[in-house]
Amino acid sequence: MAGKEMSQTIFKGAKNFIKIERDPDGKYLPALNKEALDELKQVHQKLVVVSAVGAYRTDKSYLLNRLSKMARGAEFTVGHKSEPQTKGLWLMIIDHPSLPDCKLALLDTEGVGDTKKVADQTNSHVIGGSTFIMYNNVVIPSLTSPIFTAEMSKYLVSKAKKEGDDDNFHKFFPELVYVVRDCHVDLKENGREITSDEYFESVLAVDNNDDKTGQRAKTRNSIKKYFPRRKCFTLDIPAAKRSVLLKMDTVADDQLNEDFIETMNKLLQYILFESKSKVLQNGRQINGRQVATLVETYVNAYRNKDVPNISSALEDLKAEENRRALEQAESLYGQAMDSFKHNMPTESMDDVEHQHKAILKAISARIYADVILEDDEIKEFIKVLEQTLNAKKIFYIEENERLSKEKCDITLQAFNEQLQAKKVNGYNRPGGYQEYRTDMSNLKDKYRQISGLGVMVCRCTMIVVCV
Repeated sequence: MAGKEMSQTIFKGAKNFIKIERDPDGKYLPALNKEALDELKQVHQKLVVVSAVGAYRTDKSYLLNRLSKMARGAEFTVGHKSEPQTKGLWLMIIDHPSLPDCKLALLDTEGVGDTKKVADQTNSHVIGGSTFIMYNNVVIPSLTSPIFTAEMSKYLVSKAKKEGDDDNFHKFFPELVYVVRDCHVDLKENGREITSDEYFESVLAVDNNDDKTGQRAKTRNSIKKYFPRRKCFTLDIPAAKRSVLLKMDTVADDQLNEDFIETMNKLLQYILFESKSKVLQNGRQINGRQVATLVETYVNAYRNKDVPNISSALEDLKAEENRRALEQAESLYGQAMDSFKHNMPTESMDDVEHQHKAILKAISARIYADVILEDDEIKEFIKVLEQTLNAKKIFYIEENERLSKEKCDITLQAFNEQLQAKKVNGYNRPGGYQEYRTDMSNLKDKYRQISGLGVMVCRCTMIVVCV
């Protein structure tokens, strides 16, 4: 691969982000790859996260590779065997081709339907951290299959749902892009040609013959509720020859079905050029570190035999990010005030206060862009921030006074030495006392005229030399 392409890949190729391991009882459990997690946490730019989910052997890796190549990234491993090829969850991060301030994260998941693995667990983790979910399958009706239902139901559990205020969670959920592979369906309705999106919506519709309380109806209604942003692409069979299908990731596009390539390119362009970075319920964009925190929360919940839910994950993320924001604010404040120390001692006590307020204002604006808070929580956070930085301000006030006193003492000591030297020659003579008073008055005037002594200049007194 060309050096230019590799230089745009944050990871050196794809990394096994979530592995599958067995506990002492022989149960399969998801486990985070610490190296990959730490690298994701170093991505400070906003993220567009695209996850490929679906049954095994449905070319999810091929789909992501086409997306990666269009964005000039590295590649995932593509298998040609009947067995599933992707184990666990693989992650690759590359530069986003159309959003200069964003990175593109591609997540390749285990195929569901393999009883030896725990794809329903690992796949449910990616929903919370994704911008797009590409659900790749061979036919649209499988939308209502137990596989898809299991994946969604694992994640749709939420504390807020129990509290009856889960209407806003759709803002946090990713856009669902349903990709139909090898589509044989004639997209017509009542003799009229319809789009893939229209056909998808007709599949989601619950008609009068459906059991309104059955699993099929529940699944469709959940998808419509939690994925208001959804789109469908129907792909033709890539090629007629089996020999070409077995090496699709290496053959040139001119060996593939023209309609397949045309629709595939529309799908990829939609993902790349219609995408926005991952946002929370309040519309705030999040970065790699924050996505990593979400996934870490989900995985830990599974490992602790808890059911992960959106509310607890977001609360954990909020607490962690706001703690970091306060630490960052303290650090930035310390750096700015330490730099201001070069101007100390100041001539006025107000100088430190003015500098404090200016730094507080700048830090508040910067931190506000990073904290994850609802509008009604911002005031309380700013209050805590002000209290924290006001406590640190006291140190710099005292430091300003200490530096001023130090300078004043040095200056006064020099004046005292002048008086001591003159005493040797003697003030103890006629007119000596008057001369001493004149010298003292001149030194006091000189002392007051010296600049740079700071706020303690009036509090420090000259040592009086006894005559």
